[in-house]
Amino acid sequence: MRSITKFHKRFAIGLISMVTLSLWADTSTSNSDKSELTLLEVPDVSKEELLDKQKNLARWHMGATLYDASENFLSPVSWQEADSTDTMGSLMTDDPTASFDVKPGEYRFVVDLNDSFMVNRFNFKNFTSLGSVQLYYSPSLEAPDASSWKSAAPADKFGLNQVVSPKFKPFQARYLMAHLVIDQAGVIGNMGAFGNLSVAEVRMREQKRDENIAANTASSTKSKPVKFNYASAHADSRVSYVSSGQADYAMSMIDDDVESFYDFDSSDQENVVIVDLSDQREVNSVSMLFESGPGNFDFYVVNKLPDDVKDVLDRQEKDAAKKADSSTTKADDDMAMIFNRGQWEPLLLAQNGDDALSSIVNFAGDAIFSTISLPGDFFSELSPTVEQKVDGSAERFRIDFSNLTGRFLIIRFMPDPGSGATLRIYEISLMGDIIADEDGPVERITAFSLFGGAGAAGLAPPPTQVLAPPAPPPNVRPPP
Repeated sequence: MRSITKFHKRFAIGLISMVTLSLWADTSTSNSDKSELTLLEVPDVSKEELLDKQKNLARWHMGATLYDASENFLSPVSWQEADSTDTMGSLMTDDPTASFDVKPGEYRFVVDLNDSFMVNRFNFKNFTSLGSVQLYYSPSLEAPDASSWKSAAPADKFGLNQVVSPKFKPFQARYLMAHLVIDQAGVIGNMGAFGNLSVAEVRMREQKRDENIAANTASSTKSKPVKFNYASAHADSRVSYVSSGQADYAMSMIDDDVESFYDFDSSDQENVVIVDLSDQREVNSVSMLFESGPGNFDFYVVNKLPDDVKDVLDRQEKDAAKKADSSTTKADDDMAMIFNRGQWEPLLLAQNGDDALSSIVNFAGDAIFSTISLPGDFFSELSPTVEQKVDGSAERFRIDFSNLTGRFLIIRFMPDPGSGATLRIYEISLMGDIIADEDGPVERITAFSLFGGAGAAGLAPPPTQVLAPPAPPPNVRPPP
């Protein structure tokens, strides 16, 4: 198999998209009054790309701990607050729409990463507040005014609707402190800290995590459920299909990083994303962080892809061999040519003909890209799980629904006619409950800790002298 660079892949994807859309527009049949919908298959993420993609360490499921250090002591924040989107505990959830209200004044948040990491990036989404942030780090957990806290960078001002990402040189630490000075009350989003741990390393523990979730669910009947995002790259989910854009960047929608995003083409009449969760998952909410014009979102949670899509996928393997054999034939009206590695080579296009679906497979003999074409009335035969109307000013939403089991999440955005609305997605989450006992959700610690450093299990607990003092006993009146 010939290796193909990212440049060649992206160039091929862009050219195929233009030629394919043109071909299907010219060869559309009377099967539907609407034009067929073309979806691009997202290339499999390589091991190298997974190793390059860092994991967000400031997460409850990574074994991290959050402290409110706004006073001169540390007040632990319970992980049991993580299922609420309006408490401090939401700052370390996988829900991209999670928020915390801040008022004018100072806030200090300390995050225990549960192990020592080389940290090189910190961020959060500011929605409606104004202020500044300064990041500190320490090898040990001390009072917030202690000299052990070193400044990573000068204070960085932030404005409305901004991803706040201070620039600093990488540092080795287990403990981070974000010092926020709020000038205007508003809402901030959850935090991210990225270091020397990649998505690939987390995926190696995936089977273990699933076993622990199953064990907890079966054995814990009185424990509290907490939210877990199954539509996540580190949870072995992947974006399988998109309607347009640079498909090899599609993981940006599920990487738990608010700085990355995915853009769809402005020429799309509708935008579609299909996320494969890798297994059937029980879920009960969907949320998105995005930018768009006015339109409507439909979300479909299904156990299997619709039969029309499945039929195409089943045929593609057989078609690949056949088309590869014919790639040496003379180019005709069914064939496009592309310049690759110093020579012109054939790029086969599939005719729509009388079929409701078409596919394109292979480039220069290598199966690196494919598309499927759905009939224009495809979605009219499906009922969305949930819907959300947006007016163009919204940038996030979360929709809760009754528990259901699904393997695939299909997202469809339909801009209002004539609005010219485009879609940019920062993050998608599909949340379900996992069971946790009183000491915390144990599968998080077991599955995701001990990747490096001294090892979380061997580290001493936080010093009690800097923790918040216990609340005074309530006043009790003597009986009359």
